[in-house]
Amino acid sequence: MAVGKNTLMDPKVDYVFKLIFGLDKDECKIALRGLLNSILNLEDKIKEIVYLNPYLDKQYEEDKQSILDIKVKTNKGEKIDIEMQLVSYENLKKRFLYYWSKLYIDDFKSGEDYEKLNKVIQIIIVKDDLIKETKKYHTKYKIKEVEENFEYINDMELHIIELGKFFENEKNVEKMDRLERWLTFLKDADDESKRKVIEKIIEREEEIKMAHETLEQVSQDDIERDRALRRAIFLSDMTSMRNEARRKGLAEGKEKGREEGREEGREEGKRKRDRMIVINMLNNNLTKDQIADYTGLSKEEIDEAVNRVREED
Repeated sequence: MAVGKNTLMDPKVDYVFKLIFGLDKDECKIALRGLLNSILNLEDKIKEIVYLNPYLDKQYEEDKQSILDIKVKTNKGEKIDIEMQLVSYENLKKRFLYYWSKLYIDDFKSGEDYEKLNKVIQIIIVKDDLIKETKKYHTKYKIKEVEENFEYINDMELHIIELGKFFENEKNVEKMDRLERWLTFLKDADDESKRKVIEKIIEREEEIKMAHETLEQVSQDDIERDRALRRAIFLSDMTSMRNEARRKGLAEGKEKGREEGREEGREEGKRKRDRMIVINMLNNNLTKDQIADYTGLSKEEIDEAVNRVREED
């Protein structure tokens, strides 16, 4: 996170990302439309979007710990959710699927025709490596038949982009495709040493230029800089709590594993770690819904963790 007044804020912080792409302004809509089209690579490009959860500073002040995603509806009626995710943890992939399922039925009412369920595309940009099975930085998922590889239904689509696997220095700007230029902007816009590369990119891409201009504007706002800094600190705190819980859980799991077997020790260590994460988050005033979103744990598992800690006390 850049700290000088004349430097740009980090677009990888979800709060800053939403300032760039989530304000209900023409330039933000155009930039977001360009980013979405570069990721989805559609033949029939997205022409219009309507924000379903535009940025509201009052809402942020009341709930600083919410997930700062951007939800839009396209001119074709599809819902798209895009999220910048800096904090990685074990159940993150489950949380993505859980969140997608909530979006799918979000405005569906009991008794309505299932035909009213529209396609939901979820896009998550993560800082670190998440998908261990591939070196690709952009992976796409659908529901398909295992042997013959045909789609069950076209309503579900998930994209995961891992910035940790994206190495923009391997290509010069002229040889990058549109998605590579967008990812270079998101990854390096706040890096003074990459200024010349960013300048070349915004010369070639009008939509990225708009995003860059918005970033410049919000970076001069003292209130927004302070909010972004507090958000970055909060995300770092969440990472530290998870890492500390993981270390303690693994240590206790190993000790128990020596006494009662490795498998049982690992399971108990995981449960202990989950309990510590839940308690730390509750102590930081997160609701059970927020904890479920962040960790992928069910509410029953959260209640069980709380009850177990009370018993131990």
